[in-house]
Amino acid sequence: PTAELAVGLTLGLARRLREGDAAVRAGFEGWRPSLYGLGLDGAVVTILGLGALGSAIAARLAPFGCVLRGVDGAREVPGVQRLPLEAALADADVVISALPLTPATRGLLDVHALALLPPHALLVNIGRGSVVV
Repeated sequence: PTAELAVGLTLGLARRLREGDAAVRAGFEGWRPSLYGLGLDGAVVTILGLGALGSAIAARLAPFGCVLRGVDGAREVPGVQRLPLEAALADADVVISALPLTPATRGLLDVHALALLPPHALLVNIGRGSVVV
């Protein structure tokens, strides 16, 4: 269920569902390009943590045609290119954090790591909140 939640949140953010809902409620005057958002076909999705949860997220995203990248020092997942954190963030369209909170992951996504992301990048944190500071 958490992997499905991660995909659902990713789709909602990428396709700007909240903004579209607000536009409809405010007196919808037709769909605008500003609401198109990001399609996942060809999007670079970086998954932080490739344990059971990160692997399940990758399996659910693969049919969307994403370019899947992962950051995990110990695991290999078929169809997911493993990269160091800095390289995986540098051109990510979406970053999904599926990390447990440990001394090594606390504050991993700090101001310096987040500055590596492209301006359009989306962050979905379904792991532990304190990984992002």
